[in-house]
Amino acid sequence: MSGMDFLKEGGSVVRPPLLDGSNYSYWKARMKAFIKAQDEKAWRAILIGWKHPETKDAEGKEIPKPEESWSTDEDRLANYNSRALNAIFNGVDVHQFKMISTCESAKEAWEILEVGHEGTTAVRQSKLNMLTTRFENLRMHEIETISEFNSRLCDIANESFALGEKIPEAKLVSKTLRSLPQRFAYKVTAIEEAKNIETMRLDELMGSLRTFEM
Repeated sequence: MSGMDFLKEGGSVVRPPLLDGSNYSYWKARMKAFIKAQDEKAWRAILIGWKHPETKDAEGKEIPKPEESWSTDEDRLANYNSRALNAIFNGVDVHQFKMISTCESAKEAWEILEVGHEGTTAVRQSKLNMLTTRFENLRMHEIETISEFNSRLCDIANESFALGEKIPEAKLVSKTLRSLPQRFAYKVTAIEEAKNIETMRLDELMGSLRTFEM
């Protein structure tokens, strides 16, 4: 199944989304939700990390602790890590798996994929800057539908969120109202006069515009 086929068919509550190298922003948000649904503490294993329990040998040197000697708490933490790591391993294609196949920590695997697709802090900031420019230049085309424009707007918002910067709802609403072609001028004026734009939801606005468009 291709990445596009997967997007068309939707996800599954029993199977993680598949990362194929071209859909990281979508995958990251979906995989986070998938792992949290499995167990909130499995997601915490990605945030905090996990290290193989250690003990000391006869000479006082730190060595890996045999699994049969793990305490109940050590077993529990290892299980949370294993759940998260298993979800990640099963949510990537063979090319992505090669990057993380030796990882024992879900946090390590997550961060390798994150850096591999989002880059370092400097690269991430560069991508955010480019998204900001795309957002500022976004305009609805005369031949475009509200649904098509909404899709383009949400793509930018989702990419920004995946890079760690959420665009406020009020900013998305304001941007939409400023980006519509002339044929919506009457409707925009009516919305601005009748509603508090600062508290208006984007889906509410899009629904109203779709109705007007029809």
